[in-house]
Amino acid sequence: MVILLGFIPCSSIAEMWQPSEARSWVQADMPAGWSVSVDSNETVKPDDVTIKAISPDMNSRLTYILTHSPDPMSINEIQQFQNRYMSQLGFRICQTKEPVREESLDHTAYRQTYVRGSDDAAVIGTITYPGWGVGHYILVMEGPEAVKQYYESIPPQIIGHIKPVNTSLPA
Repeated sequence: MVILLGFIPCSSIAEMWQPSEARSWVQADMPAGWSVSVDSNETVKPDDVTIKAISPDMNSRLTYILTHSPDPMSINEIQQFQNRYMSQLGFRICQTKEPVREESLDHTAYRQTYVRGSDDAAVIGTITYPGWGVGHYILVMEGPEAVKQYYESIPPQIIGHIKPVNTSLPA
C-alpha cells in the first residue's frame, strides 16, 4: 500500500476563513487564526452585531458592523458614513487609490482606502442588500509589514464572507 501525502501551498493565511458569527439573518466569516470577539445584545438590539478580530501578529484589526434593516444605504450615505467613521480613527482618504464601486440588482458595495501618517492604512467597505440590511467592514493595518501582508489579500475577499441568510425582514 502506498500513501501519498501532499501539501497545497497557501500564499497567505488570509486565504482561509472561519465562521465567526451566525444569526438567523447573517453568516460572517473571519480569517482563520485571527482572535475574534462578538459584541451584541440580542435582547435589546437583535438586528445589530459588531464582530472584531485581531491578526496573529497583533498589527491588524478587522471589524464588521452589521445591521439587519429594510432600508438600504445610497452610495452618498455610504461615503458619508465611511468618511465620518475613518476620520474618528484619525485616517484620511488615500488620494492614490480609486474607490471600488459595485452595483447590481441584489446589492450595492463600495470600498475605499484610507491612510494615517506614512505607515498605517485602512480599508473600509460597505455592502447593502435591499430588504436585508447593511454590512460595514473596516480593516486597519498598522505598520508597513501589516499593509504588505493584508492589503491585497483580505479586502477583495470580505464581500464573500458577509453573507445574508434571509433577505426578507419580518413585518
